[in-house]
Amino acid sequence: MQLHHFEKYYKFYLGSEERTDIVEDDAKKGLGIPAGSTIATPPLEQCEDDEIPVFEDGSWKIVKNDFWRPVVEEINYDAGREMSTFQFLEPNMSDFMKFPSMPQLCNISLVGTRIHQSLIIINKKFAQCVEMHKIILQGGGNNAIYLTQKGTMTFNPLTLYEFKIELESIVFIMRRVLDSLVQLTDLVVNFPDFEKTKTSGDESIDSILSPKAKDTPVKAIILGNDTYEKDQSKFLEISNNLFNCYKHSLMHDESFNLIGANVPTFVGFLVKYANHKKVIQHHNHNAYHLMMGFQDCVARILRNQELYRNNKQNNGT
Repeated sequence: MQLHHFEKYYKFYLGSEERTDIVEDDAKKGLGIPAGSTIATPPLEQCEDDEIPVFEDGSWKIVKNDFWRPVVEEINYDAGREMSTFQFLEPNMSDFMKFPSMPQLCNISLVGTRIHQSLIIINKKFAQCVEMHKIILQGGGNNAIYLTQKGTMTFNPLTLYEFKIELESIVFIMRRVLDSLVQLTDLVVNFPDFEKTKTSGDESIDSILSPKAKDTPVKAIILGNDTYEKDQSKFLEISNNLFNCYKHSLMHDESFNLIGANVPTFVGFLVKYANHKKVIQHHNHNAYHLMMGFQDCVARILRNQELYRNNKQNNGT
């Protein structure tokens, strides 16, 4: 049986599909079919090129097709290597202990410890998300109530929402690590200036990716150039947009109904500057690839920092 779909608010025709799980008598009463659908056949053959059927008051009518529609671009991150190469890497603490401290302000060893622990926590959270994803695919994860102490009840969240929000938290922690690496790189490059001004030139991935960002050694180390390894997979740009859609876009909550059929996925919708007439980014990333991209990006930045130190030492500056 043909099922015909229409936009739920404006009611214009969207498309049709063949279904074998519909009871015709129920469907005629609007029962047993999805919202925004009908078995009534739309008069497509009667429509001119600038017309479209609209479903109102239980029947189709033909109107001028001047409805606005969003433009959506799907973005899929590729780490540039097979998903099977993913490993839960143990970070090296010494990698984050090579930076100058900020006199009277911050002991950088504490920053290094926090970054090191953040990388371990990201691994832990991802392992938990992989297990939650399996539970969801198996149909589990209904919320339940349990007693924490006498007279006190606590609700378990739906596993689907816990899974989604845990994935969000991974992106937030990734971003905090990357912003810290930007600031630490700025200290490595510009420490004498910082001592004088107590001001950092670059403080975040946003400032590095900004079209107004100048070509500085800090930007070169973070993004790469002819001297330093480049961000070939565009991980920083893509993960920054994913981070921003989690922070700012109401549309992102539409993605809570979307889940990878085989592997966990980072999904979201980015509406830049809250202007929905611009192209909407539909982020749909294999979670293993995004994790690998993050691992590769951190390792690349650390190698670039080391190359900068070596070049500076060899030049006697």
